[in-house]
Amino acid sequence: MCMPIAKYAHLLQLVFYADLVLTLLVPFVLLIILLTFMTVAIVRSVKRKQKRTIKKTNEDGNQSSIRKLPQVRVAKMLYILSVSVVFLNIPSHGFKLKSLIAGNTQLSYEESMIHLVLLFLSYTSFTVKFFICTACSKNFRKLIDEHCCFARVTRYHTVPQQTMETAT
Repeated sequence: MCMPIAKYAHLLQLVFYADLVLTLLVPFVLLIILLTFMTVAIVRSVKRKQKRTIKKTNEDGNQSSIRKLPQVRVAKMLYILSVSVVFLNIPSHGFKLKSLIAGNTQLSYEESMIHLVLLFLSYTSFTVKFFICTACSKNFRKLIDEHCCFARVTRYHTVPQQTMETAT
């Protein structure tokens, strides 16, 4: 059975807390701060754009949708990716924290299976991010289409043109 050596229990707790801080708390705090800054910047940008287009709107009679602005589309994509990262990683960290607080050095079979499922969920966050990008980003799909080996087939064939020299 795999168990930590008793004399290294304190070191195990230090490594766990370092892992918790470096892989959950710091990224979570940075995400909140950066998403807040991004939101403020986007709101300012949208307001500036609305001020610039007020004259156009009055003249043309049509108003551009805010949702179609590139900044707003990118912001939505970043929000979705950020929230997915946090929510896919929190369960694994929460389970480890619960085990540490309860003083469980040995997990039962059921707890081990739960922990493995939560770790799997955490590891699949990379795959989930890929599918989110594929579903939400037209540019991402375009790049995938351009750079995948099965998409390298030429879709349009050029027809050679005759010139005066080749025609005679």
